[in-house]
Amino acid sequence: MLDIIDSKKFLLDEKRAYDIDIWKVIPFYVQHDVPNYNYLIKNTVTGSVIAYITDTGYIDNIQISDVDYFIIECNHETEHLENLVRSFPEAKVQYERVLSHKGHLGDTKCLDFLSTRANLNTKKVILCHISKSNYEENKFKKLVDNMFKQMGFNIKVYELNPNSTSVFSSIPLQEKLYDFDSEVE
Repeated sequence: MLDIIDSKKFLLDEKRAYDIDIWKVIPFYVQHDVPNYNYLIKNTVTGSVIAYITDTGYIDNIQISDVDYFIIECNHETEHLENLVRSFPEAKVQYERVLSHKGHLGDTKCLDFLSTRANLNTKKVILCHISKSNYEENKFKKLVDNMFKQMGFNIKVYELNPNSTSVFSSIPLQEKLYDFDSEVE
């Protein structure tokens, strides 16, 4: 049974471990335009570790290793958004916020981060919080495909839910958009 806690009264201690049944959860603060925590989650029975990283534009300070599963934001194609900033001056403030340290992870930051932290022990990488209006789908798929093939991952690509602007929050986890599987098929 999960106890619901009034989030306005409960402040997490960064990097303090919280035990929830068979899970050990370690929150860590990330930069965003509102207070936000991300999490390392360890299954105390199997030893598997999940890194949940989303709603941040800055991850250079996150030092993690030996992660079995990454659930990480890949909100936009950086080049595509930079082009939109130039093409639509009226939307410049919005796009610059998304591109900032307090915005969202784009393809470049996300994939650079994973290239130094995902390894052959990583079982899955799930890209989430993908905004279909902030990337060109075919170009994005090719970029991701090439990056993960260079890292030795086999790739399963699922179609984007056409009624959704945020893949991860709108469809069940088992129907994720990108599922990178390091096991040889």
